[in-house]
Amino acid sequence: MIFEETMRSILLENQPCSSRKFYVEKRYWKCRFLLVLSLCIAAIFISSCSSDNDATFPKITHLAFQTEENGKWGMIGVDGKVLFEDKIEYKWGMRPSCAINGIFRTWEFDQIQRIEKIKYYTATEEPQQVGLVDGYKDGGIYSEGIIPVVAHEGRIHYINNAGDTVFCLNPYKGKEFHLVSSYFTEQRACFATEDYKLGYIDPKGNVVIEPIYDAASPFHEGKAIVYKREKDKFIVIDVNGHELFEIGANGARLGNTIFYNGYCVIGNFLCNDKGERIQRMPAKADKVSFFSDGIALFQDKETKRWQQMDISGNIIGDYQYDRVLGFVDELTFVANTLINTKGEEDDDETQDEDKYMNVYAIDKNGKVCNQIDNLLRFYPLYENIVMSENGRYYFADKNGNPINNDSFHFVNVPAYTYFPSFSKFISYLNSSPLYGEHYSGTVRTSYFDEYRTVASILDQLTDSGIGKLKLGQTAADLIKEFGVNHVPTKGDFNLGYMLQGINWFHAVCTVALLPPEGEVAAIGIHFYSSSLPGDENISERISNAIITYLDQLGFDKYENNGIFYYFTNQRSYSLIYNPAHSRISLMSNYRRDDLDLIY
Repeated sequence: MIFEETMRSILLENQPCSSRKFYVEKRYWKCRFLLVLSLCIAAIFISSCSSDNDATFPKITHLAFQTEENGKWGMIGVDGKVLFEDKIEYKWGMRPSCAINGIFRTWEFDQIQRIEKIKYYTATEEPQQVGLVDGYKDGGIYSEGIIPVVAHEGRIHYINNAGDTVFCLNPYKGKEFHLVSSYFTEQRACFATEDYKLGYIDPKGNVVIEPIYDAASPFHEGKAIVYKREKDKFIVIDVNGHELFEIGANGARLGNTIFYNGYCVIGNFLCNDKGERIQRMPAKADKVSFFSDGIALFQDKETKRWQQMDISGNIIGDYQYDRVLGFVDELTFVANTLINTKGEEDDDETQDEDKYMNVYAIDKNGKVCNQIDNLLRFYPLYENIVMSENGRYYFADKNGNPINNDSFHFVNVPAYTYFPSFSKFISYLNSSPLYGEHYSGTVRTSYFDEYRTVASILDQLTDSGIGKLKLGQTAADLIKEFGVNHVPTKGDFNLGYMLQGINWFHAVCTVALLPPEGEVAAIGIHFYSSSLPGDENISERISNAIITYLDQLGFDKYENNGIFYYFTNQRSYSLIYNPAHSRISLMSNYRRDDLDLIY
């Protein structure tokens, strides 16, 4: 689910393998972080056949547009009425975002301070900046009258549309808030603590559902689906946290889901709001939307093309489509791609945003009601459509007829989504990262305590090793304890054993083995801090915290060429800390001479 998959993806991306080393710059991880979040949000299986059912989600109110190429930006309502034009000068090729509930934002990179800045503005005839003039490092979406934002090196706090701080998310029961959902639904926003447990807050910042879950979804129809790893069960809860019923997960780690019209897809089953399984999803179905009036869309696992099916799993119609674009009233808009913008034949490597397409409006029986050919952009809004034809953008009704004579050089709409949704807001979050919207499903703190963070790993040190890895273990012991297939009896070996700390700080262990039985004579602890929150000097802060921690262990210490050596008779090992390689080595006092001979 959103938080679970985001954290797992980042940790796995950082885990090294024995044949390579990772050096990850902050800028890469920021982009990677947003991309992972976008892909995670793409797993939300949401459907609604009218804007009423979107009421629990924030609403897109305006879109950014340009009248002429390289011109300034304006804002236009989803009804096609221009709010203002040519007022926002935007650099670096980035575009203003859509306005959500009347607030939009811009993104820029400060070349002098070398930091990213997000700035908020009101979607009014004379847009006014909201919040800090210098902007924020991260921020969410305006819902329930507030926006979650993060200043540089700051905790998550919420501001109103006047820019005033309403409340700050200070530690809860001694643990920092690490992530929050970027928006509220049914007055609930999910959050994750520093130790990766999830709960929910209300719009006043009160924790209303304790952080005891390992994955969580947004609320809809008074319910949310959460997951407990120790039970391996999906649990349906109400807005007060009461657990209504459970559904076995059987080890599955699947995307988010919500209830709609009393049904939801959990795992491979369509379930009702009592937890009863209505039907198993067809084996050929890869992604499945929720059902509206007994009809859903699914993507074929092999062909990756889309088709309709009914609530019993029966496929409707014989024709499949390359893309699902969206929904307006009773119509589903699908498309087949043609050629890209350079006039070349279509191929798998060409981005969908660069492909012309034929668009079809189909009804719930799979019948084509209307066809519009040779479009580059097509985005269904709440009632209207934004289309691009012959190099100009315009607003049209659901039949493709222009609603007025206005046309534009560009209208910034998320023209392609990773998953079909009746919710226009979710489609917006799902849009291609190429559009630079920089809205994500979560807002992440910029604050962390490096000393507590380091201690969350080094507190696992024992007199004979760290965690369940101990000096003196044999190759056979390692195979049994860590479930690896083969361990050599001599040389360095990467177990892939990960020591998990707080705030996405972790370390991976390697061992040095000596014959004849492959005895562990040294343990290497490699720290990875690139995913930590914060802005500058993270590596230096972590390194200083490690030295402070080791100094408090009571070892004798000396330094040589920037490497720190620690000796004691109280433990079975000596310590060597090399800040340049973010590594601590535990060297067996008993086998130290043998190590010197072998290595």
